[in-house]
Amino acid sequence: QSVDFDAYLYIPGQRRVRKAPEIGFYDSPGTGSDGLRTADQRNLFAQTGGEEWYDWSPPVRKEMYIPYNSYKLTDPQYTFKDIVRPGHINADLKRYELHRVWVIEGKLKPGFRHLGPHRLVYVDEDSWAGALADLYDAQGNLWRVSEAYLMNFYNVPMVHWWGDDHSDLISGRHAGVNGYFNHGASQGTLPPDFSPKGKPDAAIMTPAGLRKLGVR
Repeated sequence: QSVDFDAYLYIPGQRRVRKAPEIGFYDSPGTGSDGLRTADQRNLFAQTGGEEWYDWSPPVRKEMYIPYNSYKLTDPQYTFKDIVRPGHINADLKRYELHRVWVIEGKLKPGFRHLGPHRLVYVDEDSWAGALADLYDAQGNLWRVSEAYLMNFYNVPMVHWWGDDHSDLISGRHAGVNGYFNHGASQGTLPPDFSPKGKPDAAIMTPAGLRKLGVR
């Protein structure tokens, strides 16, 4: 059964949930990214909407250095000003490992329009999480590059990302967008909290649930 995609946004100042049909679809600006991430780059590459716009090539396996286990990024002493520097994420807090990745190439299907008609995604073989992504412009030039700072949470256990970064190579702009959980972290405790919360309640995935759980 086909289900239309609905997107909602909690506006703290208004304490209201508004339906936002432009959020979550392809090349509309990604929320909180200052326009440097498109909506379909959540976790670097995942597509959204009712149909795929890209033809994806068969994955190609290769070895390359990717951000991994950058535990310095999790230190509660660091603020956003320490992590996000002008033009780049603080290199002293990042770490890279040689990993096997699967490279997936996407090219826009005929009849569709997108800011990035050509993209490459680098998926970590160990976790199957998007680690890197390249977005090319309509002239075929490398335009935007993205990193996700994957790390192993041994206590869960699972691999999850601690923040990501999206850079525009032409304008020089960049945005550290999601998941820097340092604020409010207590010594010896690494958010996010993966502990069980009881039986999942589908009601939280509604506008009312968003309003109840939204924070100012």
